[in-house]
Order: sequence, then structure tokens, then C-alpha cells
Amino acid sequence: MHSGLSGMNSKSTWPYAAIYRLQKLNKRLAYEIISRTTLLTVREELENKVQVLYDGSPVQSLTVFLVRVWNAGSEPIRSSDFERPLSFSAAAPAQILTVDTAAVLPGSLTPELVFEAHSLTVAPMLLNPGDSLILKVLVKDASASLKPDARIVGVTRLQDGDGAFRRVAALASVGMLTFLVGIGVAGFYVVTALADCYEVKSGEWSQLPVASKIALAVAIIGYLLTGYAFLRKGTVMGFRILARRSRER
Repeated sequence: MHSGLSGMNSKSTWPYAAIYRLQKLNKRLAYEIISRTTLLTVREELENKVQVLYDGSPVQSLTVFLVRVWNAGSEPIRSSDFERPLSFSAAAPAQILTVDTAAVLPGSLTPELVFEAHSLTVAPMLLNPGDSLILKVLVKDASASLKPDARIVGVTRLQDGDGAFRRVAALASVGMLTFLVGIGVAGFYVVTALADCYEVKSGEWSQLPVASKIALAVAIIGYLLTGYAFLRKGTVMGFRILARRSRER
């Protein structure tokens, strides 16, 4: 009797153990170049006639990058997890002029930023799931985007948040299409069943055709996928709005 209960318990708990293991491995750090705004550009035809100085040094262009970094996983990333700190580099002839923190979530997050001519480093710190910071970087003569780098225990690579946003949008589209198809097919079979004099009452669910049950299940899956995707999309869009407001100040 005891062994039977033990076997039943092990069978009933394995899905929870599998979910726990997946969540335990879900450690991710993501970044996204929210915007790249050119403040000034000296055209080639004016290059020999006009000289623009920034803090006494000549510049051809000034560009502001807004960079968002966040813990996109379900596990905390501790300061001790960083074998190599998070950094962003600007390829020559670009030069980083100023760096500032535009926004943080939560408000108690206090990132330490160190920058040189061609690199910006974020000092290792605790990032709980959902923690985020937005950096404002002013770059002189930027010909390419900022390149991220880090080495973190349990993180195979930095995740491109812009690519993740496109995947979430695609997931929302698939979920909505699945939901509409499932509802349509299920509705068709329900109407057909009613037309054939089925009495659809509580307790008589078994009278509905099997295809209608499958279609309703598909619709529910599509609904859940769509809801999940829109929640993720809303989170990303919220940070974009926050970044835009900080830029307009």
C-alpha cells in the first residue's frame, strides 16, 4: 500500500519537478537599443568650411543612444555571477562622450557606470527578475551601433531584446489566429449540433461532437498564447514610453 502511494505521488509530482528545473535554468540577461538619435551631422560639402566643437574637440556628428538592459529570466543574476562585467563598446573612430542613467526599475537600483573613449562598463550588481535600467549614451562620430559584451554564470549569451520583441509579436499573431480558428470551428459544430436537436445543457457536454471539444481546446490555447504575448509586449512598450519621456525632459 505504501509503495503504491509512493509511486502515485512520484507520478503526480513529476510535472512540477520538470517546471521547476526549466525555471531554474532560465537565467537570461537582455539588452535593446531603444533608439539612436543623431543630434548633429556636418555634411561633406561643409566639412572644410565649418568646424563644430564639443568641449573643445572637433566633431563630425553627435549621436544619443538609449540602451535598455534587463533581467529577462526567472532567476536572479548576482554580482558574483559576472566573470566579465557587462560592457558596450563603440568602434573607432567613435568616441563615448557622456553616459547617464535615464531610468531604473525598481527605483532602488543604483548602477555604477564607468566609461572610456571606446567602452562603457556597468559594474556587477544584483539584478532580480524584471529589474531594468535604461542608459543614455552620447557618442561622437558614431558609424555603427554599440556592441554589448559580458560573461555571466549560467548565461550562454546576451539576448537581443529587439529580436525577442519581434518573436513576441509573432507569437501574439499565431495565438490570435489559433483562437479565431478554434472559436470558428467550435461554433460551427455547436450550431450544427443544435440544428440536429442536441440538447446542450450543463451535464450533457458529452453530447457535443468530439471535433467541437478539440476546437474549443485549441481556442483556449490560442487565447492563452495571445494573452501571454500581449503581456510581454506591453512590458516592452512600457519601457519604450518611459525612455521616450526621459529623453524629452
